[in-house]
Amino acid sequence: PGTAGRTRAQFNLYQPFSLQYLLYLKGSLTRDCGTTFSGVKVIDQMRQAFPVTFQLAIMSLVFEGVFGIGIGLIAGLRKGRYFDATVLLVSLLVIALPTSLMPYQAIIEIARSWGNVNLFLLRVLAGIYI
Repeated sequence: PGTAGRTRAQFNLYQPFSLQYLLYLKGSLTRDCGTTFSGVKVIDQMRQAFPVTFQLAIMSLVFEGVFGIGIGLIAGLRKGRYFDATVLLVSLLVIALPTSLMPYQAIIEIARSWGNVNLFLLRVLAGIYI
């Protein structure tokens, strides 16, 4: 109870939700994102991760632009043919599958982070039956 109480007080969890939200907005505007549970400032972790995240975003935009526009142009020039239908099918699968597989990925990640957890129990709790 002592550690839980200190943590709730540290993160203003005893305050009403509206006040918690206002404190969050104040912290966002002043760039005070608080600290992690390990005591590291969140803004420092964000500064450390930003260059790699920015590089990944630029690389994905270039990749998407080159291949997406190129394949889209070819599919448009061959409208109604086999290539066009294949590109449409693959595009729909790429868009739809990550959303439908997200619960399974979450279960796997939770099981990994918790260590020795019965995966069947997690599936039952999540309502997912394989």
